[in-house]
Amino acid sequence: QKSTENERRRDLPIHYDPKSLSAEAFRTMRTNFEFLSVRKKGKSFLFTSAFVQEGKTFNITNFALSMAQVGKKVLLMETDLRKPVIHRIFGLDRTPGLTDFVMGNYNSKDIVNTITEVMLGDLDIEEILKTPGLDNLHILTAGTIPPNPTEILGSERFRELLAEVYKSYDLILLDSPPLLPVADAAEIAPQVDGVLIVYTVGKIARGVLKRAKTMLDNVHATVLGVILNNVKPETGPDYFKYHTQYYYGSHR
Repeated sequence: QKSTENERRRDLPIHYDPKSLSAEAFRTMRTNFEFLSVRKKGKSFLFTSAFVQEGKTFNITNFALSMAQVGKKVLLMETDLRKPVIHRIFGLDRTPGLTDFVMGNYNSKDIVNTITEVMLGDLDIEEILKTPGLDNLHILTAGTIPPNPTEILGSERFRELLAEVYKSYDLILLDSPPLLPVADAAEIAPQVDGVLIVYTVGKIARGVLKRAKTMLDNVHATVLGVILNNVKPETGPDYFKYHTQYYYGSHR
């Protein structure tokens, strides 16, 4: 089931409501990320969270589009093979996609969606022309839902796909399931240049966030920072000091 227009407006403020506080937060996040990337080389980044419903898909889709809007060639990969959402947001078919490639039925060019597929999907031309950038954003959907997502993401064929797309894009962003319920994100994390953890302030204990960070350390992943959701204006510097080098604040 694809998203309705109202749902897309809610899910993509960077596109539909570029003057909103949410859109401005993503532009700030983009600036912070560009500063970070001067020090930390690389172009493949995984977005995950400690637990469910912390806003990781909301963050990664808007961040991907914000980077595309400044001319970066971006590949957004739907590597949440359990509850994929990205294809619905952009009005795309879920199949063929990542799983179909790994199972050997397709090549990479067959499964990457460009603005052409977006135009043929649920977004009409007026929606697409609201803001620039969609022509720079390519989307690789999840594909057929497999019985064994962790094995798919740990396969040699998945590594081959990452190596192949790495040559063609300025930025590769991977959306994954949360860390603590399933092992998928920990399987992908060592294969990318960096990991960003989305954390909704007040939703779960900070000890849970620390457990998620430890899991990533145990697989030798490079954790670049935490994206803070629902940060209240009165949040003081002590809160941010607790997160040390973890940066960013986006809002929903």
